[in-house]
Amino acid sequence: MLKTEIASRFYHWTLIPNKPTTDAVTEAVPFVTADNKLCVLVNTRKSDGKYAAYCLIPDAKGSLEWKADSSVRDDATSVVVDRALGSRSNETSWGYFQTAKDNGKSYVQVTTTTLLGSNKAVASRIATGDYYGLCHVRLPTNNTKPLLFGIDSSTNVATYFKATVDANGKRTTSKVNLFGSSPVTKIAACLRTGVKPNGVATEWVEVFGVDQNKRLIHTESVPDPDKPALTQENSSVYLLSTGEYAVNVWSDSAVITTNASDVSLTSAGDGYAAMLVTQTADTNINLLHMTQDPATTQWHQDILSTPATSTTTAATKKQVYYVEITAFDANGIRMPNLLATIKSIQYCNANINGISTSIDAQRAFTAVTNSSGKICITVDAAESLSAPTLTISVEGMDPKDVIDVHPSGAIQKILKEITADGLKSAKDKTDDTNVFDKKVTDDQLKEIAKALNTLMEITDPRSTGKAPSGNTSSGTSPSYLPKNAGTSQGGVE
Repeated sequence: MLKTEIASRFYHWTLIPNKPTTDAVTEAVPFVTADNKLCVLVNTRKSDGKYAAYCLIPDAKGSLEWKADSSVRDDATSVVVDRALGSRSNETSWGYFQTAKDNGKSYVQVTTTTLLGSNKAVASRIATGDYYGLCHVRLPTNNTKPLLFGIDSSTNVATYFKATVDANGKRTTSKVNLFGSSPVTKIAACLRTGVKPNGVATEWVEVFGVDQNKRLIHTESVPDPDKPALTQENSSVYLLSTGEYAVNVWSDSAVITTNASDVSLTSAGDGYAAMLVTQTADTNINLLHMTQDPATTQWHQDILSTPATSTTTAATKKQVYYVEITAFDANGIRMPNLLATIKSIQYCNANINGISTSIDAQRAFTAVTNSSGKICITVDAAESLSAPTLTISVEGMDPKDVIDVHPSGAIQKILKEITADGLKSAKDKTDDTNVFDKKVTDDQLKEIAKALNTLMEITDPRSTGKAPSGNTSSGTSPSYLPKNAGTSQGGVE
C-alpha cells in the first residue's frame, strides 16, 4: 500500500499489487526522497540465499511501479534507506547503509543513489567486519552525513562507527563499543533536543539496546570536557574539519527496564525520549509506552492495550497551526526543489514537510520545496494564541530578504480587530452554539473585546517591533500569514 498525495495536502490509500516473486520478503521500509517522493523499499531473500531489492517509486508521469535496485547488494543482510544517506555533491536523492562482502571479507558501506540502476550510485566503505541491526541518526544540518551504528556479528556488541580525521587530514573510521562489552540483540538510536532550565537549547544522541538478558539498556552522548562544542552551546555532537559530525564521549550504560524483547523510538514532542517497548514475561506479552520526564529524567511506562474493533473510538483531533509557504518566480510559476532554510525566534517543535524537528534562532532546518513549490509547516497550538515567529529564506533570494512567518497571525489579526458584535455572534465550531451566553451584557462584551484587542497588540510581534528584521506580514499586507489569510504578493506566499 502507498499513501498517495491528493491536491497538495490530503491523502488516501491506494492498493499497489505486489511484485510477482517467490522470494521471501525480509523487510519493507517506506522513505521519502530528497525531492519529496514517497517510495517503498522491499528487500527479499532468494532460495539460493542471495538478496534482491525492489523500490516502488513514482516515475516522471506519476505512475507507480516496482523496479529492481542493484544499488542494494545481493549479499546485503541488513539495509537502511534514508534520503539523509544521499549526497548533494553528486545530486543523489537517497542512500543505503548496508552490509557487504568482497573477496570473502565483510564490511559495511553507504551507497548513494538517485535513480534505480543509475551510474550516479556511489559506494563508500565505512568499516570492515560483519554487522547486523544497522541504524543511523539523521542530523538537522543540511548535507551532513548521519551518525552510523551496528551490531558486531562476532561479539554482538553495539558499535558506533565514529568519523575521525588522521594527522594528514584524511577521513577515517574508528569503532566505538557502546554499553561496554554487553552483548545485545537489537539497537535503536535517535537525536534528542531540548531546552535547559536556563533557557539554553541543547542536543544529544541516545542509543538504546536490548541485551541478551532482555534488559533495555541506554547510553547517551555527553559534552567532551576537553573540547568545546562547535555546533552550539551544550551540544555533545562535534564538527570535524571534513564537515562531518561525531560524538566523543558516551555516558555509562544504564538499565531502564527488564523483560524487553524489542524497542522502537518515536518523538515525544518536547525533545525527550519516547519509545515503544515489547515486554515478554512468562506467557504474557505487553506493549509499553515509555517516556522520560524532562524535569527529572526519570522513565515512566504505561501498558498499552489494543481495544476490540467494536470499542475502538475515533481519533482525537489535535490543535495545530498549519502554514503552507509557496515559492514562485517573477512570472508567478511555482518553483519546486528549492532549498529553504527555516528558523524560529524562539525554541519551537515543528513538523516541516513531514519531518519532526526543533528549531530556534541559531539552529535552522533545511527543507526542499515540494513538487508544488511548497514548504508545509505544522506547529503545535498548545492552547496558545501566540505561536513562535518563523523565518524563512529560499534558494535564489537575496540573503538579506529573510521573510517572517506568523503561524498565529491570522487569528491574532481577527482578535485584534474584534468588536462586541463580533463576540456576540461568535460560534463554537464543535457544536455551533454561541460562545457567550445571552446573560453576558453588551457592556461586558465591549470590555472583553477591548481586552482582546489590547492583548493582541502586546503579543503580536508586528505591533511591538520585536520581530526579526526582514519582510514581515502585517494587517495590510497579509501575504506571509498562514494559507487563506489573504492575497499573495512577492516571491513567497
